[in-house]
Amino acid sequence: MNILTASIRKQSMVYDDSGVTRVICPQQTRTLFIMPTGQQYPVLLRYDDEAECKRFVDQFGEDFAVTCCDSDQLALDFLIRQGQEICAVFVDLADARQALESPLFLLASQRFPHCLKVLLSDGIALDEVIELVGKQVVDKCFSRRYDRDLIRSLVYTAQMALHDAIGMPESQVSGEASFPTVLIVDDEQAATKYLRKQLERMQDRFNVLCAANADEALSIVRSQPVAVIMTDQRMPGMKGDQLLNELRRSQPHIIRILTSAYGEVDVALGAVNQGKIFRYQKKPWDAREVLACLDAALDEHRKLTQMHRDSRSYIKQEFSRICQTRRTALCEALADLVDGVGGEGTLRQFLEDMEKVVMLPPNTSHLRASGETDVEKLLVRGVQEELRRQLEPLARSDKTCWQQSLSSLAGSLKAYCGIMGEASIDPVADLDADNPVCVGFLNALELILSSSGMSREALVFEASAADWELRCGSAGPLKMYAHLLAPLTRVSSPLLQQQSALLMLYILCRRLGGTIELEGAQQSFSLKIRIPGSGG
Repeated sequence: MNILTASIRKQSMVYDDSGVTRVICPQQTRTLFIMPTGQQYPVLLRYDDEAECKRFVDQFGEDFAVTCCDSDQLALDFLIRQGQEICAVFVDLADARQALESPLFLLASQRFPHCLKVLLSDGIALDEVIELVGKQVVDKCFSRRYDRDLIRSLVYTAQMALHDAIGMPESQVSGEASFPTVLIVDDEQAATKYLRKQLERMQDRFNVLCAANADEALSIVRSQPVAVIMTDQRMPGMKGDQLLNELRRSQPHIIRILTSAYGEVDVALGAVNQGKIFRYQKKPWDAREVLACLDAALDEHRKLTQMHRDSRSYIKQEFSRICQTRRTALCEALADLVDGVGGEGTLRQFLEDMEKVVMLPPNTSHLRASGETDVEKLLVRGVQEELRRQLEPLARSDKTCWQQSLSSLAGSLKAYCGIMGEASIDPVADLDADNPVCVGFLNALELILSSSGMSREALVFEASAADWELRCGSAGPLKMYAHLLAPLTRVSSPLLQQQSALLMLYILCRRLGGTIELEGAQQSFSLKIRIPGSGG
């Protein structure tokens, strides 16, 4: 048995042969049980029944690192010191009303908003559910005979939430209206219109819209920003809790409120656990109570919006730092290869042009991949090896070969673009295959087209006595789903091949004395290549 010193007060941490760690307080008879620290998902369990604690540990000891304690004080001490690492707090109480005044839930809500808060109890009444949700002290409520797989799924999701930003469309952050919109959904249209008029008379802080059913509500939220939705439970077609659950998946930034004239505890619990509602509002409506509820919901929406802004700003700054480091590494690895053939500034132009192609914004998974995996090394090494492979045939090209390429490449491209749908003809093998410059150019062009799902008909070739030009035609721009300076979580062969092929075109064009222009767009780009010399 090994004995170590813990940092929680003056407690001793003792490991026994079963692998369970007990943190013993000399001043108290209280004991914390901590599962082995090698477990992946750290959770905290506050319990008042030894049998229920043992059952929880038996159920999840192999999945979670469970810290168990039988007093609020011990749990608070641990949460204050280790809260940043805890992804879920479980409170198992025989009396659910104790959770309403639990300082543990309050601390977790205020200081660790992404931490999952779960109440385990038996015999929860509707009024208790309404109050628990109203005070925003819990995220989920389950009976003690819980579904193990569901709990595991929730904890795994919470663990990811510790690292990921809150999902919110960028338009909801940058283009938020000065007056947010509240949507009320109920098939009793007379009641909603009356409530709407009352709310409009009582305040000037938000706009109110009404929908008669779930389909109409979904149509509204798809067409314009909505901050808060309050829906009745019993409606024809999709029920209120089903609507909120759908919105939780598709529009997670909307604050969700369920309302009903019926005391349905199961429905209320389901809405809390599945739709993660902000409030449960009883009917008949009292306009003053509804107004207070909506004001609280709008405050919550503003907090989430600000959190998202802060998170996006941090992620952008961190990725900018990663991108600068990556650019330096790419220049050190590729400059001699690229500029040695294409001339000074070739690599710089390519990297600058890549920044014109707009990728999806970075998120924390990209930051983690760059900081915790080999993705950055794999990217630099991979493109270096692929580019070296494509450049190798050019090592045998002397000055005469490059001069001959000016005229022969024009003829090859004219034939290449003139072959319409004849798959049996190999453009590289049949068109001046003895010239490595032509082969490299056509190989690169073919790979870029195929990676965009496009054929040679997408290109336009025009020649004159002075020069020739190759550009994207009416088929539209070429597709690019990632590039060397884009957010990445892994390095794929298609990425390395496409980027190396495009870089080959830059190298060959500049070596032949020509120009290459790239016009970037959202995950797409257009090319225009102009080479002086015989137009063939």
